[in-house]
Amino acid sequence: IMKALQMHSVAIRSALNTYNTIATVMSPPQQTLKWEEVIDYTFLADFDLLCNVHADVLQLPWSTPGACSAMDLYFKMCQAWEEISHLNVEIHRLVTCIQDEDSYLQTCEDQLKFLSQALAHQLAIHHNT
Repeated sequence: IMKALQMHSVAIRSALNTYNTIATVMSPPQQTLKWEEVIDYTFLADFDLLCNVHADVLQLPWSTPGACSAMDLYFKMCQAWEEISHLNVEIHRLVTCIQDEDSYLQTCEDQLKFLSQALAHQLAIHHNT
């Protein structure tokens, strides 16, 4: 998030200025944000802007702390399952890469035995570590 803040700081500052302008003219005036506060946020969930909007929003079931926690947990679990799926693919790629490297080093070692015993020996040491 910090990289995104840095990359888009001009747009974020513009949006922040717009938000602060609107917040001050609302009836009653709402809390404004400072740039320093915005760059200190580490999660988008930390932007608690919904607390200052129409009261009906706060009465909706999804706005309660328990529901927010449940949704956060649900989406984290969905992301975890997706990550497990990606890792299952990566595991096979890693095993194949290790096997291919082992086979390649063995082939190179066998070929080097006839050309340079010392180099073949160094390759064997590298291969066995």
